[in-house]
Amino acid sequence: MISLKFDDYLKQSWKDLFESPEGELLFRSGFKYLHLRHLDKGYLALINTAYNENKRETQIDFEAMSPLDKKLEGDDPKMKSEKSEKIVLQDFDETKFNYNEVDPNEILFYVDLEEETIVTKDDYENRMFSGEDSNPEKELNEIHPIMANISPICPTHSILALFPKEGLPQVIGADIIVLLLQVFKLSDVPDLK
Repeated sequence: MISLKFDDYLKQSWKDLFESPEGELLFRSGFKYLHLRHLDKGYLALINTAYNENKRETQIDFEAMSPLDKKLEGDDPKMKSEKSEKIVLQDFDETKFNYNEVDPNEILFYVDLEEETIVTKDDYENRMFSGEDSNPEKELNEIHPIMANISPICPTHSILALFPKEGLPQVIGADIIVLLLQVFKLSDVPDLK
């Protein structure tokens, strides 16, 4: 297996897709309306005003919420917390957008968290579909796609989709944070978010 540097591979894969004919069809916004401002202590603030207009629609199941949750009258923090929890902790719904529906061109590469390595798209296909060393359990448990965000805020804006085939709600818990830290170990960029 080729040793690839995560940061370099992410930048190059993202750029290649963004500048390709497929990318012209996939990406919903570019950087024409990207505004940058240098702040104190080396921070950089940016806003891409085309982002909100062009991103995939956020799908919140307001119908599943009770009328009390919908009203959210008063300043009761407990009530606000319960509303937020119902919105954030929605069950997986295969009828709504999920990361199993993305165009295969959006996938830049994969990460194997057990080996802490990058798996190219070609290597992934060879590994999973060649009949040799085919292990669907490994695909589900250890190899996760890194996808280009098609409504990017800035260049290389990407999505790590952990366990997309298991149909889990998008919630971060302690076990997911450990997996994210494994991905961070692949990067040499101290401010990877």
